[in-house]
Amino acid sequence: MFVNSTLLLNNERQVYMESSFSTFLTGPGRYIIIICVAYLLIGLPLTMLYLKKNKAKAKSYLEENPSSAKMMISTRLAFGNLSDALIIIYINNEAPVHFYEKRKLGYFLHPGKNIIEAEASWTRKGLMKTTTTTTGPTKIEVEAEAEKIYTLKYDTEENSFIFEEFIEE
Repeated sequence: MFVNSTLLLNNERQVYMESSFSTFLTGPGRYIIIICVAYLLIGLPLTMLYLKKNKAKAKSYLEENPSSAKMMISTRLAFGNLSDALIIIYINNEAPVHFYEKRKLGYFLHPGKNIIEAEASWTRKGLMKTTTTTTGPTKIEVEAEAEKIYTLKYDTEENSFIFEEFIEE
């Protein structure tokens, strides 16, 4: 009697894959699937709702203040002497209205003098330990012209905030 060995191998592979999949579903893989499904059903819609509300808030702020200036935040991506993170706490002692433009974080400023309370932090990696440095909340007084775009960054070598007009690249 002639037995097709390819058919037999495919059948064994199928049985092995089915048992591996059932082991995955009964073991820790079940929790991975539950977390992924929970994120897709709860986390993703909440994130989309937050982004939609934030966009509407920025749009309404711009409608109320059409002459607002924009301030984009610059941080270090890989190398350089800019800070890793720059957080805006207050603008003119009010909670700032932020927006995203071309995947960059930005804030609205009133034309004229603005007082920005910001904090910068950066990490220096060493052989034995990693050191994170922060400036703490710092007040910066800046002058903004109507409908112009500016950048705010922190230079870690100079230990100072730099506010300048944005030049498109």
